[in-house]
Amino acid sequence: MILTASHIHFLASELQETVRGWRIKEVFIIAAERTAILQIQQGKRRKSLLLSAHPEFCRVELLEKTGPNWGKGPHLFTSIQGGQITEISQLDFDRALGFSVEKKSEISATREYQFVLELTGPQANLVLVDAESGKISQCLRVVKAGKKGSREIAPGKLYCPLPKHDRLSPLEVNSRKLSSLIEREPGKSFRGLLASSIWGLNDSIIKEIVARSGIGLRTKARQLSREDLTALSRAVDRLYCPSPVERENAAVIVDKEGNPKELLFYVPTEVPEKLTRSFPSLLEATSFFYRSFIKTRELQGGWSRLTRKVSSLVAKTGRRKELLQQRLSESQRKELYKICGDLLMLQPDKKKRGRKEISVDNIFKAPPERVTIDLEPKMSILENARGYYKRFRKAIAGEKKLEAQLQKINSDLEILNRAEESLESEPAEYVLLNLKRQLAPLGITDAPREAKRTKVRPRVGAGFCPREFVTSDGWRVLVGRSARGNDHLTFKIASREDVWFHARGAHGSHVILKRPRKKSQPSKISVEEAASLAAYFSKQRTSSKVSVSYTLVKHLRKPRRAKPGLVLVEQEESVMVEPRLLRRVESSSNASD
Repeated sequence: MILTASHIHFLASELQETVRGWRIKEVFIIAAERTAILQIQQGKRRKSLLLSAHPEFCRVELLEKTGPNWGKGPHLFTSIQGGQITEISQLDFDRALGFSVEKKSEISATREYQFVLELTGPQANLVLVDAESGKISQCLRVVKAGKKGSREIAPGKLYCPLPKHDRLSPLEVNSRKLSSLIEREPGKSFRGLLASSIWGLNDSIIKEIVARSGIGLRTKARQLSREDLTALSRAVDRLYCPSPVERENAAVIVDKEGNPKELLFYVPTEVPEKLTRSFPSLLEATSFFYRSFIKTRELQGGWSRLTRKVSSLVAKTGRRKELLQQRLSESQRKELYKICGDLLMLQPDKKKRGRKEISVDNIFKAPPERVTIDLEPKMSILENARGYYKRFRKAIAGEKKLEAQLQKINSDLEILNRAEESLESEPAEYVLLNLKRQLAPLGITDAPREAKRTKVRPRVGAGFCPREFVTSDGWRVLVGRSARGNDHLTFKIASREDVWFHARGAHGSHVILKRPRKKSQPSKISVEEAASLAAYFSKQRTSSKVSVSYTLVKHLRKPRRAKPGLVLVEQEESVMVEPRLLRRVESSSNASD
């Protein structure tokens, strides 16, 4: 479906309200899809504006997420990167959107650009125009001037807007202008008059206008009264210029299977609710419609391509099967080759050459019968006999290979025939994926890639949860569990003003005395109790007294490439304590110890 001028009118209005004033951070081009994606930003908010000049799916979308294949196309429209979108408008109520972009530079003066998206189906294009000179700076598709005077679109040329039409815009419709149209063509049907005289209408829009005005669709133009014309102009006005209170949602009409059929900028009055999907904005409806529509088209295209491949392969495999069966029947004559060789070996004159055939009695049959054996004239009878023995050996070996090949071909044909039956049904995504998996071993499709299972990395420190204790004064004390746990506790969990403890001259756990506030000073009791824990969780646990070093965490340094748990200490102090435990804080991590 190609967007009408009416759709573009509402899209321009929504974009003006949504992204006006946003800055263009980067421009990506997807050349195969004739699409430009503008990454835009306002403050910390980021979005992506998709502008597509695809011949079938030309559209504009506002996306929240980025795509995986962006940034791989040609570098185009980079001159608007860093510019600000100052205005978005529809050009002359036609199928073209204009984005006014202002780019400020510290070196040169401010430059203004007009970024034009022409949504004209096969002739759709994206054109960047220098606002001052009116010349084309860059374009997605170069168009040469045609014989009939069609526009030329190329860098350096003056930009010519889309050819003007002589029809009314729906925004200009009133009862007086409708009356003059009827006077001009009184015999025309009311529906045909609207279609030929007002720009931007399609059948669905005309039906909706007629339904809202209460006039019969088949009414002749000359039968319309003044009240009918007034009702008609009001219906058009409410549809195209609604008040903020009367503003409608957009909608997508779907079929019974949920596939999109038509995109509307209003909620239809005469379509069942179960066949209508409503959206708060036309931008959202456009994204849903085209994403679903493209997905359906891709499914149908993949289905038809696979159907052709399978049909071709069924015929080809059938021919290969016939050929193999023929070769297998020939290989089953191996006994005849052996008999011919044996009979030739019984001949008296084995060195004689020049004979094309020889007739001998087959003594291996009862009663013996006369047989004729073909010979190679250039070879002796002995050499011919050896040739028959060689063919006999090859037939034995070849028969096994042929049987294996025939078995595989029968298996492949069975898979292909089942696939051919499945492809006669209606296209379905899960069926297509299933068929691709089944046919992948035959080499006609690639097996669909399974979604990569991302390994759930453990949260940093999840395996280094320290032991937790409380001093008599109520201060928290944390104790590392391993060498890596010590590093994590000291350099990740502890703050710079916390107090660090470790038994002097012995392997042991790092101990951190947490300070509730920066200015809070631990009491002597808290320091000694934390030091007792450091002594207890060390190799000197069995000693009566242990010397324990302590300092602030900010006085510790981790050397480069040092082993886990090793730190350099500056401005340390020491205390002699008895190794002992404190009251432990019960938690889910501690309960398992």
